[in-house]
Amino acid sequence: MDSPLKYFHDISAYARVLLWGWGKTALYFVFLCALFAAAALRTIYPPVQASYAENIDSLKNALSEIKIEGGKVQPYAGADIELKDAGGNVYGIISQKFLDANRTKNLVFSIEGTRLGVYQDSEEVSFDLSSFDYADAKNLAQTLPTWRVVKFCLLPSIAFAAAISVVFWNAAMLGIFMFLIDIPRRRFALGQCLKLATAALTPALAVNLAYACIFGGFLPNAAILVISGAMMFCVRAAILRKAAQNGLY
Repeated sequence: MDSPLKYFHDISAYARVLLWGWGKTALYFVFLCALFAAAALRTIYPPVQASYAENIDSLKNALSEIKIEGGKVQPYAGADIELKDAGGNVYGIISQKFLDANRTKNLVFSIEGTRLGVYQDSEEVSFDLSSFDYADAKNLAQTLPTWRVVKFCLLPSIAFAAAISVVFWNAAMLGIFMFLIDIPRRRFALGQCLKLATAALTPALAVNLAYACIFGGFLPNAAILVISGAMMFCVRAAILRKAAQNGLY
């Protein structure tokens, strides 16, 4: 396998990509996921760390009111508890009853009885807290992860899972699009198009990592697709031109 730097400029390296087996392709896919995950971690670490430091004490105090007996959560039985950030905005509510939908609009999470609701972009994912075994914990506060666990386990896992999804769909979209426009000539098989698309993501994802390190944010995914698409079609044209010169087409 060639150095990833060669996929910035070397047409011969891309030509060799066409000969990759699926094992080598999968290995390079994991490398690209690591690039994207590194950019994601560089972007999310500072705000998550600040939020954790700012809110962890109030969250622990609130969750300490929810007892665990026999390894099972017991519903909170007092008046509603509202958790607020430094700006006074309510980001969580703990209640013994179900909340009206208007009260959950701007929340990050809510606990209603033994039901945990997590909110993101107007969507809710709910969990039944009573279905979990909490072993020797005495209250929910004791189940909260430390910052070390969040930093070195949870966030990297989430970032890598997100990277798998993003890199896979970008490679799939580029590869399938290239295959479709190549149908009249039938020069590349679908598998070859997907392999070229995977390698062609390298420059854009490297630029994305550099952008994250410098500016602390992501490139828009549209920009990653445009950069990778332009690279892939330039490579395609160069491979076909070289093949024609060698009398292969």
